Amino acid sequence: MKSRMGMKRTFELNPVASLGAGMAFLSIAACANHSPLPKVIPLPTLTNSIGQTMVQLPEGEFRMGHPEHRKPVHQVRVSSFWIASTEVTNKQYDMLVKGHKRPAESLGDNDPVTGITRDQAEEFARLLSEKEGKPYRLPTDAEWEYAARGGLDQKDFPWGDNTGIDTLCNTGLSGKPLKAVPVGSFPPNAFGLYDMVGNSSEWILDTDFEFLAINRGKHLQDPISTSDKVERLRRGGSFSDWYPFVWSVKADSDYGDENRELLFDAGFRLVISDLHQESRSER
Repeated sequence: MKSRMGMKRTFELNPVASLGAGMAFLSIAACANHSPLPKVIPLPTLTNSIGQTMVQLPEGEFRMGHPEHRKPVHQVRVSSFWIASTEVTNKQYDMLVKGHKRPAESLGDNDPVTGITRDQAEEFARLLSEKEGKPYRLPTDAEWEYAARGGLDQKDFPWGDNTGIDTLCNTGLSGKPLKAVPVGSFPPNAFGLYDMVGNSSEWILDTDFEFLAINRGKHLQDPISTSDKVERLRRGGSFSDWYPFVWSVKADSDYGDENRELLFDAGFRLVISDLHQESRSER
């Protein structure tokens, strides 16, 4: 099975938003207000053709990474984008792709679809784009972490730090069987997003581009690398991980059909956004 991940602790919250020209710009820096769960910020939403709620996140800036486990911590700015409030479920996946064999750990219609390769996740995004005429894709590494943190600066989890981990996400620490649960079974983060850690791990579009030595010290805008010369990344941990931190990463080969069982906890969520051509630039 999968290896268990590290640990850490403390607590805080409350994002700071300032309104700009017609659109909120979120500056993630000062998070005060000590409270067990973040308050959900009202953001624009839409329901797509497969029944997912998409949430529009404002343009924003945050500190990405971890001072010990994913360094260096660095400032990243992302443009506004839409992201699904939940992972793609088995039922939703079946609407566009027939014949997927559900792993034993994720059998329910409303469980996240797992046993998915990144190529399959990207193909699903392509099919949904074709169906709706919108640019669906996987989130970039920076978009995913920005969304998962939900406005909290350098915290370990979407709700803050370690308090209540066994009741706030589906993790291997809970003492329950190591399997998926229906999406949205646990409280959302401040952006109204569910299961950003735990349940299924989530494929992202790119690699560790912004952590490469050549980018250290740069202030990056919408960083992305789509090179296939390195291992592909999943974020968010899963039901099989003890501590699914917002900064943690799983790097794998895509395995392919013959070894699909190795991806028993691998799922995905989608965003709606065109890729930004300036994504490798320094601000």
